[in-house]
Amino acid sequence: MLTRLLIAIACCGLFASRLLGAEQQQQKMSGPYTQDNLTIYLVHGPGAVHGDYLTLEEALAAKKVIVHETGNVNELAIENQSDMPVYVQSGDIVKGGRQDRTIGVDIVLAPHSQKIPIASFCVEHGRWTQRGSEPATQFESASGIVAGPKMKLAANANYKGGEQQKVWDEVAQSQRKLAMNVARPAAEAVPPAVAPAATPPPAQPATPPNADINAPAQQVASAGSAGSARSAVSAGNTSVDGLFGGSGGSFQLTLENKDVTAAVDKYVEKLKSVADDKDDAIGYVAVVNGKVSCSDVYGSTEMFKKLWPRLLRSAATEAAAEKKADAKFEPLSEQGVHNALLGAEDGKVSEKDVNERTKCTTIESANKVLFITRDQKAEGVLHRSILPKE
Repeated sequence: MLTRLLIAIACCGLFASRLLGAEQQQQKMSGPYTQDNLTIYLVHGPGAVHGDYLTLEEALAAKKVIVHETGNVNELAIENQSDMPVYVQSGDIVKGGRQDRTIGVDIVLAPHSQKIPIASFCVEHGRWTQRGSEPATQFESASGIVAGPKMKLAANANYKGGEQQKVWDEVAQSQRKLAMNVARPAAEAVPPAVAPAATPPPAQPATPPNADINAPAQQVASAGSAGSARSAVSAGNTSVDGLFGGSGGSFQLTLENKDVTAAVDKYVEKLKSVADDKDDAIGYVAVVNGKVSCSDVYGSTEMFKKLWPRLLRSAATEAAAEKKADAKFEPLSEQGVHNALLGAEDGKVSEKDVNERTKCTTIESANKVLFITRDQKAEGVLHRSILPKE
């Protein structure tokens, strides 16, 4: 049964009124849909954005988009060679190149766009060379998304410019928690690792994590360099390498590990079909261990359903990592979800034109961050995301 969703962005003040269209005020919610310590609420409402978009995963698989390695840890280059606009979401992981990256901004690529720079963050320690048969100059797939609000915030260039060291820290924490939860016997058999002594590596060009992605690439050595990535390998990453079959610092390879996949699949199999018969589903709220982890709402049902399998796997990965063996969590009520999201529009506002098609608004309040993405060639909000600050 659908119930009225008093969602986080309430009509409060002139700015909130400008952000909220009639479609947001008509949104409703269904649920809860629960598996173990993960609860999903679906958001329903009218589509505000018309027209079809390719996702980055679709476009890379069809070889209609090229993501280029630039030699800068915190900047890649991307071009759309298709006849359709392509939507790239902050948190998308691209696999390959000299090291796996996560995309740092929401962006819409116009059909047949020229190569443009795009903010990125490293989600892989210790590699700056070709891996196997993967090309070192390009990225071939984008099947994963970063998991958990801390990692998502650290890897978003529109929030504090992004924090590369924080991304590495959160990758290591997530890997270690997954190791303890899905490979506990092996994890307990591994002695505490000692971080290796840092040796000065050859400096690599890098763009600072907070650089303007529309500015020319800055060829400077920084904390985001590949050399720093090698020297910053944490004890957590050292120990999980053996547990996860050589995935080492790569978060994407950890997601592909068979034990992690099996643990995540237990959530996915139970929850993947909740939106199948919901023709007006446009988003979801994820609750992990009784607390709201994220809310993502899109401009159309078509876009949400394209992204839903990957969004669910991200939420399930977080749930698997955060699972506490002896703890029991009651599904958070709809009112509890409302209370957790309320007030997201009340905070410091900043706006940025990511490219000619994309405007992103960031609102940071006391305990959460709201990101609003608009395609300037379309009506309505394309993506609205709320993440708690922890």
